[in-house]
Amino acid sequence: MRDQTSYRALTVWQPWASLIMEGFKPFEFRGWDFAAWPALRALIGQRIVIHAASRKLDPYWPVRLQRTGACAELRGTCHGGDPDGANIWLCDHIHTLAFGAGLGTVVLGAPVPPRTSAHNWSWPVSEPRPFVQPIYCRGALGFWVWNPCGDLYPAEEAAGDVKEASHADGR
Repeated sequence: MRDQTSYRALTVWQPWASLIMEGFKPFEFRGWDFAAWPALRALIGQRIVIHAASRKLDPYWPVRLQRTGACAELRGTCHGGDPDGANIWLCDHIHTLAFGAGLGTVVLGAPVPPRTSAHNWSWPVSEPRPFVQPIYCRGALGFWVWNPCGDLYPAEEAAGDVKEASHADGR
């Protein structure tokens, strides 16, 4: 088993991060092809950590989620929850969302090019393995080195408006 400090992580907004970890969102969509950089191409077929951003929920997420078809697959309905977004009613069951935390690992597939110039790259994510508990730590933009022991902070701070730091990600 690989040492967890050698994983790369990707920060994803909620509720999308939780949907990835539950296997209901098989792709992450980004405007760039990570495989264009040799150092990042090596991540294809490897496990990465899915980190839930500290950013508050988009108030329009229920509409966007219905457009993805995830709830149709679950045969449920999607709608909001409490005002702060910590608990949401999603696809016929309650989810408590973690913000500013690593949720688990997934296998990253080869990026799929956009069908038209108006679309984003599709990054396949599969075989989710959720952590027993969220691991609260600061995130970053792009791919970053997962090092939870070096940057832990209390859960109360995770719910706050924490800004994510940018870093060199090979771009």
